[in-house]
Amino acid sequence: MSGPWELVANDPDDPNDPRPGLVGMFVAPAERGRGVGRALAEAVIAWARDRRATGLCLWVTSTNYSAIKLYTSCDFRRTSQIRPVVHTPTVTEFQMVSDLG
Repeated sequence: MSGPWELVANDPDDPNDPRPGLVGMFVAPAERGRGVGRALAEAVIAWARDRRATGLCLWVTSTNYSAIKLYTSCDFRRTSQIRPVVHTPTVTEFQMVSDLG
């Protein structure tokens, strides 16, 4: 999907974890605060449900407070998994998951 926003989702990389992932989401500054992020998250959740996925996972930068708030409001919860951001190792990101079952 693209426009004043972008969304990327994928099927699971790990055969032991059947949850697809929300890989990336961007909303142009002019479109923020208009429900676009929520609509994108809901579209990925619907896509995962159509695939009969039992859950959905994502990684979010620990300082991206607006994204964390959005994902939490969409029933994602933080896991204990933390890792450095590849292009900025001094910044961390953590995994969030949503159970769809």
